[in-house]
Amino acid sequence: PALGPIITGTPEEGSFDADFETTVFNLKHELELGEESHFAPYANIIRSHDISVPSTWSLEGRAYFEEMLGDFFPPRHSEYMGSLEWFVHKYGLDATLLRAWYAVSSRAINANVGNQWLMVPIVDLVNHQSNDILVNSARYAESGVGFKMQSTKFIPAGSEIYTQYFGDYTPFFFQEFGFVEDYPQRWKFDLEKAGGKVIDIRLFANETDGNLSKWFYSDAPDEVSIEILRQELKRIETMEFEYQQNGNSVSEKENALIWEFYDSLATAVKHVIAASIPNKQYKESISVNCYDPDFSI
Repeated sequence: PALGPIITGTPEEGSFDADFETTVFNLKHELELGEESHFAPYANIIRSHDISVPSTWSLEGRAYFEEMLGDFFPPRHSEYMGSLEWFVHKYGLDATLLRAWYAVSSRAINANVGNQWLMVPIVDLVNHQSNDILVNSARYAESGVGFKMQSTKFIPAGSEIYTQYFGDYTPFFFQEFGFVEDYPQRWKFDLEKAGGKVIDIRLFANETDGNLSKWFYSDAPDEVSIEILRQELKRIETMEFEYQQNGNSVSEKENALIWEFYDSLATAVKHVIAASIPNKQYKESISVNCYDPDFSI
């Protein structure tokens, strides 16, 4: 059976933007109805939910985050702020409308049926898990049938339900949903404008010892790319040292997210750099195994 109620827009000729915006305005209407809304219990949760993604941060928080990202690290300003800036330019700064936009951006489910964006109570509380082994549910919609969610394996009582959100890269999940995903993680560093290459790396934790191993989806990093990343790693490590010594003007909550992201970013960069070091020079903390459990020849 379908899980409802569902707040959704009406697809307009398969237009991504049109359907997304319609869902936002539908949700805004329900929020404004308050207790008179048929979806009042759900709308009240959304109204009180604390949404913390980079685009909601203070100016100080975003400026500090972008200083850390520098010229090469994702997500870029246009990626995590572009859609919001376009939406505000089009519709203006309305508090309830922005609350609806953030809710749809961070909680809606793209049903892939007429490009519908759905706001589904309960289901939107299910967390993302990038490890296929731990994923235990799937969600989908069928045209004319409704939305469904079902288990893909036995789930013991009291266990957490996991699914997989759309998206491939760790910075994307951070910019859209406000969390740093567990391993495996995937990162892409575009260094071409400085004469380097595009580096696409996946890191995953070995089941036996928890050490990280890597797999490159791109060509192996060249010397120019490695040197760029060495300099960038030194730069952000200096920022981290200065923060530990002197702090900054960013709120405690935003700092916690920024430095959690930093930890994963720095780890990914270190693993790319390590690929240029002969095996005998690897440190124990960096695995020399470069394999992908899903990869076959």
